Amino acid sequence: MNGITDLLRNVRPSPELVEKFNQIVSKLNLEYPYHCFQCFKCTSGCTSFRLTEIKPHAFVNLARLGFVEDLMKSDLLWACCQCLKCKERCPQDVAPVDIIFLLRRMTVSSGAEIPEELSKIIMNVTDTGFIQGIQKVKVGEEAVDREQLGLPSLEIPNLDNFRSVLMKALEAQIE
Repeated sequence: MNGITDLLRNVRPSPELVEKFNQIVSKLNLEYPYHCFQCFKCTSGCTSFRLTEIKPHAFVNLARLGFVEDLMKSDLLWACCQCLKCKERCPQDVAPVDIIFLLRRMTVSSGAEIPEELSKIIMNVTDTGFIQGIQKVKVGEEAVDREQLGLPSLEIPNLDNFRSVLMKALEAQIE
């Protein structure tokens, strides 16, 4: 890894982050990014690629070249909609989405800020069990709720159980 340099910015990969990334990749039994031969199948099927500049194959390539820190600072890291199409389409079973998840975990573990919109979703899920609050919809000029539409009320999940399972999962990921 010592010989790789981004010549446009004269930046070299951080050896510590590369080592941490590689350790976590092997600990999680992810298919190693070096198996990727950049066929672009993951990117061609990516739902987020159609709306943003995210390119799953580029995440894999930059990760295997060691530019983990750059990826952790990228806003595109949070653009993945987690549709798993890249994982399904990869002929080498590399699963770019798993690498993106890993980079997200490393970013959060490093204490970096996550996007505000994502924080709101996380807070809503832990508070209510839903990604957003129950909303009214507009029918003509009037805003109506589920009851007025004749829909059944939503069942609120058991949040105590959910929160304990979530916290255990988060603790296991950090270790």
